[in-house]
Amino acid sequence: MNNKKILLVLIMILLARFSYAQVMLAQPETRHLYDPATSTEPLVCELNPQTNDPNVWIYGHTWPTTKRFGALVIAFKLPQLPEGYTIKTASFNWFYVEALGTWSGDHDLYGLGYRPAGTNPLVTINDYYVGNTVDTSDATLIQTNITNTQDIKAYNEWRKTDPNSKAIASYIQAQYDNGAKANDWILLRINRRSISKSTAIRHVIKSARDPNFAPYIEFEMTPYKTCTIATPYVLRNNGLDTVLNGKIDIGCCDITGSTDPNLKDFRDGVAIFPFKIPQLKPGERVISANLSCMAMYYPNKEQIDLYGLSFRNTPDYVSSDYWINFYAPLSGENPNGTPISGNIFSDVNVAGISYPWLLDSEGQQRLACYINNQIAAGATSNSYMFLRMNHRYAMAPYKKYHRTEITSPYIEILVGTTAPVCPAAPDSEPACPQPLDHHTPFADVNNDCKVDMGDLSLLFENWLECTAEPSEYYCF
Repeated sequence: MNNKKILLVLIMILLARFSYAQVMLAQPETRHLYDPATSTEPLVCELNPQTNDPNVWIYGHTWPTTKRFGALVIAFKLPQLPEGYTIKTASFNWFYVEALGTWSGDHDLYGLGYRPAGTNPLVTINDYYVGNTVDTSDATLIQTNITNTQDIKAYNEWRKTDPNSKAIASYIQAQYDNGAKANDWILLRINRRSISKSTAIRHVIKSARDPNFAPYIEFEMTPYKTCTIATPYVLRNNGLDTVLNGKIDIGCCDITGSTDPNLKDFRDGVAIFPFKIPQLKPGERVISANLSCMAMYYPNKEQIDLYGLSFRNTPDYVSSDYWINFYAPLSGENPNGTPISGNIFSDVNVAGISYPWLLDSEGQQRLACYINNQIAAGATSNSYMFLRMNHRYAMAPYKKYHRTEITSPYIEILVGTTAPVCPAAPDSEPACPQPLDHHTPFADVNNDCKVDMGDLSLLFENWLECTAEPSEYYCF
């Protein structure tokens, strides 16, 4: 294990010491909801209408005669959040029993706005929703396809939401930020997306009546704060591109425009991540900040750098956010951003596999200093800071296709009263293309586009190494 990987392990251990896991159990106040056109109030979740089993809840087309769309609103009581702590991670867990009927549509998971402890009734008919578009009322989309055509084939097993997603943690933290406190309610809703009434399907899960199989939210608290991310976007050399299913693609990703798999449609995308500026009390500073995500490349890996851009009061992009060039240009060469870390995915070494990634220790200090500088320049908790991931050179001249896919990006910060020691400006690093027809020096052993002492050092490290066969004749 190299030094960088050892450092990342130590960072994870340190973060674990400051966080601890807890559980919120689903409560009997959970309710079934039906289309307001055919129902005027929620139904108490007492029985499965087909089996009369009191230990399960159902959702979907719960009444086969009328094929009414049933949504399930699951109630949880919020715990006490210690002073200075935030919700670090969270997942929704449920025991899936079976599906009754024939398949006809996907179901999504939403979080509804918190309700004070004394709210009565807790769930109302206005919480109902079914539709192909995102619910824009007092609801937060947490995960799509929580029940889909594949997973209904496996019965009697525990399920959980995407473990790499920060959606539930961000939703719960937002409720505390909006004024929720211990013993207030949060509500998770499972509702059907399709509005077709062609078939009847009833999904059955274990209920709160069964203490061994009750749905629950598992979560961790931490003194680190999480910066909320707005919708990320991809800028290409011809404008804005679409982000699908939360997957942010850097590089040459659009396969239209060419039948040659090595050419593709070279549009050189860079990823822009708008994060809300954290709210600090007077005298507080960001001591350290860590950016984390899942990263995967294919078919080729390129050098990707991380910059911080100037804050703005909206999360919208501007054309000057776009940048492709070598890392940390000299003064006056204007990269439109503050260099934070270069060649950030150098340790992601296998194509097609998604790896968890953390910013290195020096990059964490640079990120903390960048955030403090934005606040010093006038940014408030209503402002946005922007992080950009970009590669170093345009692909088209070298006839090479590469794509790096980023998912689940988030920032954790530690706040205190002492400002961090900011590292010196980083050294400039060149672009080093290794495409199909780019010439590299013959003796460039480490593939950095130059021959120097680094190559000579590698040569001496492997001096007299021999892999010839038979070794007893050729290796001595």
